[in-house]
Amino acid sequence: MAAQLLSTSSASPAVAGSLTPFAVEVPNCSPVVCIALKALGGLVLGLGVGALIATVFSIPFIVAGSVMATIGFIAGLIYGFYSRPLPPLAQYYLKTIDQLEQALPPGTVKTALLEIKPILAQPPRPIFEQNYHLHTLHDRLTIITGEATQSPAIQNVWKCFLERLHNYPMQMPDGLIHHLDTRFELKRLGGEKIHYDVRNVFSTNSDFDTVLAKIVELEKVCFGRCGTFPLEKLKEPNKYEFLIAESTQGEVLGFAYFTEVEEKDKSKTLHLCGLARDPGASRLGIGETLLKAAFAWFSDRAFSLEVRESHVKARKLYENTGFIYGEKKPNYYNEPIEDAISMRRPVDGEALLSTG
Repeated sequence: MAAQLLSTSSASPAVAGSLTPFAVEVPNCSPVVCIALKALGGLVLGLGVGALIATVFSIPFIVAGSVMATIGFIAGLIYGFYSRPLPPLAQYYLKTIDQLEQALPPGTVKTALLEIKPILAQPPRPIFEQNYHLHTLHDRLTIITGEATQSPAIQNVWKCFLERLHNYPMQMPDGLIHHLDTRFELKRLGGEKIHYDVRNVFSTNSDFDTVLAKIVELEKVCFGRCGTFPLEKLKEPNKYEFLIAESTQGEVLGFAYFTEVEEKDKSKTLHLCGLARDPGASRLGIGETLLKAAFAWFSDRAFSLEVRESHVKARKLYENTGFIYGEKKPNYYNEPIEDAISMRRPVDGEALLSTG
């Protein structure tokens, strides 16, 4: 089963003139030096205030000076930390976004620019949100790339932006370092279509262990450590059914895996344990293609799953592929604690009423 990228952008009015990429500037001082200088300034200011207090209130200078110098030093550290200069590349990214924002007319592309700005400026804090933010970032990059392919005025600036964004390290809230991958966007910008195939992965395949390792790694990127199944668990004999979306170069772009479970009514379903795609492989329909492939290969089986109540986009995908709402499961998820909604996709012809 194969799929390819479809056009996702409608052209907006042409940008007048041609934009020139910014240079990556070297800051006057490193963030550490700037923080140290502000802390030192706070210490000196604190000593001065301490001397004034000692004179006015006849307090020993050693007491007043020590207290105020400590307060000044700590205040300087805090101020220095929050006012420290961004790394040169981060400054370049934000300046380029501002440049494009001023050049483009209002619309979807301009909105996409505004949405990626805070993500590049500071990674999200709640662990589960890193999935949302990484996928949102790449989705918006795809929207802007679609515009750039039709607008020569911004094409060079955007190409330079994507090249410098590639491999940029983002520290995720659970401590993982994720290096952004913009190769697909650069291919799209060059007019190249991205193709992939979907296939089953069996324990008898020669690449079984390699593929499972890639699945675990991709789960870490998408969901952090809290959402990852241990590799050894996935290797349990006859436990899971695996499907992957694979590029023509052999890269795992997405996966889905299922296991058989017994429901409360004693019926058996194939339960979706994991579904994810590479954040960089946006707008290729990978999630929907994987699910439809599973339905085709296991056409005589019903399917079930749980989904976070707040994960509106995932719920929409499941609705569009035939899943029906079931019961709510309180506090089903951790990090953060959240209710789950169970969903089920009946076998064709099976009657099933929605309770959600």
